Amino acid sequence: MQSMNSLRTLAALILALLFVSDAIAHDTWLIPERFSIPTNSIVLLNLTSGMAFPALETSIKSDRVDRAHYRLAGQTFVLSDISSGPRSLRFQALLSAAGIATFWVELKPRLLELTPKQVQEYLEEIDASPIVRQQWAAAEEPRR
Repeated sequence: MQSMNSLRTLAALILALLFVSDAIAHDTWLIPERFSIPTNSIVLLNLTSGMAFPALETSIKSDRVDRAHYRLAGQTFVLSDISSGPRSLRFQALLSAAGIATFWVELKPRLLELTPKQVQEYLEEIDASPIVRQQWAAAEEPRR
């Protein structure tokens, strides 16, 4: 069981390392400018990456968006009004019905190669377990 947990932890670390942005920002979030919007109003949302939620820090490039949708009143809609801003990728949609809207964005995978120093910083930041650190240290050179 310990071995399976170690493999899962290592797999999670590898996946996390694959999706880290250029600025080594570890979180990406989609956040509306307002959380309560009257019916028949436009909602504005920002997709950003950074380390200080909910601050808008680093914009995602629009070509990274694979899919963007929202669900309202039992219907699903495409979020197609997308524009680039200096600190976020901006989405807007007309909310034509009353209710709770749910928004989601799927990004295309992105490969990023980190230096060994960046990996060590990341392992410190996520408080990686000793076994994950040992597995990273034991990986063959060049470690990727």
